[in-house]
Amino acid sequence: MAGKKFRFSLDGVLTVRHHQTVKAEQALDVAARARRMQEEQLAAAEANLAGLPSARPGAAIGLADIQRQAAHRSDAMKARAAARHALDASHRHEGTARRALTAARVPEEALVTLRERERAAHRTAALRAEEAVIDEHVTASYARRA
Repeated sequence: MAGKKFRFSLDGVLTVRHHQTVKAEQALDVAARARRMQEEQLAAAEANLAGLPSARPGAAIGLADIQRQAAHRSDAMKARAAARHALDASHRHEGTARRALTAARVPEEALVTLRERERAAHRTAALRAEEAVIDEHVTASYARRA
């Protein structure tokens, strides 16, 4: 056992699990970036809606102006609603990606724990084998002297 190098038997599986975890992390990053972009679009739609001119009491405006303002306001409200809907979808997608990452980490962490246990058992066995060799040499040396 002395000098025998440690080799984890499930190293290939651990590599695959790690790759899956990295892919899940990347998917979460993409989902978070998409959510931030949707937040910015919602903020822009709300700013656009807030920046629309409103009818002033006592101002002389015609029916065409009122209809145009109403159409712009309606379009801005639809854009805000669409942006809010897209943001909600982004939140759901990000949550799904977060759960997928958590699910991908569990098997990887289990394999890492198993590898550490096997490494510790290998180290213990190597120390015992070394102690046995030392004990044998000491016993042989003592027997030669006696």
